[in-house]
Amino acid sequence: MVSTRFVGNGPSYFYIMDVARGIAALAVVLWHWQHFFFKGALPVSFDRESQPLYDVFFLFYEKGWLAVDFFFILSGFIFFWLYYDSIRERKISAWKFFLLRFSRLYPLHLLTLLLVVFLQWVAIRLHGQAFVYPMNDVYHFFLNLFLVVAWGFQKGFSFNAPVWSVSVEVLLYALFFLLVWLLRLRFWHILLLAILGFWLQGYASLVGRGIFAFYMGGVVCFVFSAFNRRGIASRWIWGLTSICFVMWGVTLFHFRSGRAFNLFDFFLRDQGLITKVQWVELWTVGVLLPVSVLCMALFESRRLGGPIPGKWLGDISYSSYLLHFPLQLIFFILAHWLGFDDKIFYSSGVWFAYFLSLIFLSLAFHRFYERPVQRLIRRYYRDWE
Repeated sequence: MVSTRFVGNGPSYFYIMDVARGIAALAVVLWHWQHFFFKGALPVSFDRESQPLYDVFFLFYEKGWLAVDFFFILSGFIFFWLYYDSIRERKISAWKFFLLRFSRLYPLHLLTLLLVVFLQWVAIRLHGQAFVYPMNDVYHFFLNLFLVVAWGFQKGFSFNAPVWSVSVEVLLYALFFLLVWLLRLRFWHILLLAILGFWLQGYASLVGRGIFAFYMGGVVCFVFSAFNRRGIASRWIWGLTSICFVMWGVTLFHFRSGRAFNLFDFFLRDQGLITKVQWVELWTVGVLLPVSVLCMALFESRRLGGPIPGKWLGDISYSSYLLHFPLQLIFFILAHWLGFDDKIFYSSGVWFAYFLSLIFLSLAFHRFYERPVQRLIRRYYRDWE
């Protein structure tokens, strides 16, 4: 039987993916720039192409929501790489696995949740309604508090709503641990789980979306491990990267013009086999992004040395992701308190001020809150053991 062990078959740390994760977090922030033009839960008199630096960042302004799926793919890859063997061989307990994830995710989530509670109260006092996300009641507060806000119990988006993807990740981590522990998942199991996730999107869209992308990341991890075990990574890297560039070029052309996939649209969408949104999800999350992650992993396996320029973007990705909506609330409150209307957010100056503030706050929270609290929790666990 061919070994499926990942440990020792490649890099100990994927710095390129770290930087990519940081860029993806900022892509979500750009996608959410439209929040500044919402009245209640919908944009009003919003000109998408007038957003700051639209021609440079049009992909993120138009398709930034796909960056969340990229997070899930990266999580799937990294979790299979780091934990698959340890869980399957019973070297890590469920409690330790939970504690590692809890110490990483929960402290900043709790802080930003409480911050948004206060800021939404201020926004309602000044503006008469909540900013963007309306379901800010006690019921949804407790869903947020226990990070089950995207498990199907919610009635809509609430509080620091981007945390829905963290909520889905928590569920994915639990399922991952149980399935690897109990079933010792193989490649075909993982591929079937990805297909199941794609199908589930029609019934539980957020959870299905997470399962689809997470297990596509697992598929990529198995493929990468096989390349390394057989010593053929160097033979594939340039050819696969060239194919990846062509795929990105065709995809960007389609996103810009809407014409590149007309033939596929005829066979899939126009024949009633798949919706347009599902087709974008299937191509991007099922093919393009997994191939991109595989290329990143192959390049990492050939790269020598430690951290690369831009690693700090990966370090602050979680902070920037969870802090960007509270910061939007602060900018929204200040703008209306000073008497400006929504058009001020078409200003490049305001755009730069927002992003500089976000990066500064993310660096500060990562260094002085995230990491110290994480170490404190883990140290307490070691002492308690």
